Amino acid sequence: MVSSSHRLDTARSRLLLPLTLLLLSLAGCSNSGDEGGGSTTLGENPLGALLDGEFGSGDGLVFLSSGDGVAKTVIEGAAGELFVAGEVIDAGGDVTITVWKLTATGGLDGTFNGNGIATLDPSPGVSPNENSLAAMVIDDLGRIILAGTAGDPADPDVFVARLLPSGAPDASFGAGSGIVTAENDDLGVRFDTATAVTVDATNRITVLGTSIDGSLPDESEMVAWRFTEIGLADGGFGAAGLFTSGGLDDEGGDLIVDDFGQTLIVGRRDAALAVWLLDADGSLVVTFGSGGLSLLSDPSGGTLHARDAKLWADASGFISRAIVTGTRTVLDLPDRLFSARISLIDGSLDGDYGGTGVTLLGTVFGDAAGYESVVASDGRTVAAAGITLDDGAGGTTGAGSLWLLFPSGLLDPALGGTGAVHLSSALDAVSDARGLVIDAASRVVVVGSADTGVGTISPVIWRVP
Repeated sequence: MVSSSHRLDTARSRLLLPLTLLLLSLAGCSNSGDEGGGSTTLGENPLGALLDGEFGSGDGLVFLSSGDGVAKTVIEGAAGELFVAGEVIDAGGDVTITVWKLTATGGLDGTFNGNGIATLDPSPGVSPNENSLAAMVIDDLGRIILAGTAGDPADPDVFVARLLPSGAPDASFGAGSGIVTAENDDLGVRFDTATAVTVDATNRITVLGTSIDGSLPDESEMVAWRFTEIGLADGGFGAAGLFTSGGLDDEGGDLIVDDFGQTLIVGRRDAALAVWLLDADGSLVVTFGSGGLSLLSDPSGGTLHARDAKLWADASGFISRAIVTGTRTVLDLPDRLFSARISLIDGSLDGDYGGTGVTLLGTVFGDAAGYESVVASDGRTVAAAGITLDDGAGGTTGAGSLWLLFPSGLLDPALGGTGAVHLSSALDAVSDARGLVIDAASRVVVVGSADTGVGTISPVIWRVP
């Protein structure tokens, strides 16, 4: 079992989405490509009454912690249980990486680490730390793999950790600790951050990230590390387990690994959406794009920061394209959620999607940041994003949101009458949506953070029936 579609053999697994299930009230959605990249005027959204009353305490949501933090990713297990991973911040500002296992009704599963919660600190002894979680996958043996940044502010490194299905650290990984760290110090001190993780059919783990030159902070590379099943650097990949992009302004976003070991990576080079294809040994596939790299410019002239990639199948079930989700930035204009469709054959933009291959979405009030998407069996895409909303008192506030797109890349009004909904029950309630999944019962499960009403912004999970 692997989260999302980060192994190509999972692409044909069921992601069934009955698109009549979200009946929420919004107005004015557009992705017509105006100067701001598409705007959405959102009215008050009485979401609380429409969440799944069989989840949580009858209100369709569960706060996972009473303290500050954020849930970043969610995976459904084989029996309908939910694994959620994120960050909890203590009063001193230190971050603990946290995994929650929930039952299908949203309660903590006490069979997991005794209380339903497992925690880890990838940078022990460092305080204040800047630990952060990037991603989670679950391998075919039920082991939970986490990747992120080990937060020594002076020299952050990438970490990968593995937990047993019980929630205990896996002593067979990382010389007994269950955690390994890695860095890219080929050019001196580097500030390394993880953005994604996946596991292949032989349980090798690949972590994607960005490496910033410590002496030249404007210079960065995309970096991929591959580890063996026991957490050693895989000498059969790149240079001693490490691939670096060699650019001066590159960043990693997400990756997909197929059963032959080829790795599709999305990220950024300069202002362009960058797509790399690596062979099983970590070398570029020179027949793809231009020498293994395809650079795709934003048709509206912005910078495309890719964060997520999912496989996309056409009506016949043939997989030849991928949906890429992220954030489009332009100087002096609001940020926009972007959704792009690219060819897996040559890395080009698919002009049948949104007219140019890229659809831009946002609100009239300010920024929209795209985090993750899932692709339904009929080719429609659901994306999670953080957006800016009118708070009803002359100001703005942050809110998590869901967006639904036709296979053509246009907004589908089956969601909220316009193609988008926000996850705040009131306009002045802060929230953020980071990850999502469609469960076996075709319910949308979203994780992120929300205002508890008692002074904290805490990790949260919502479910819509």
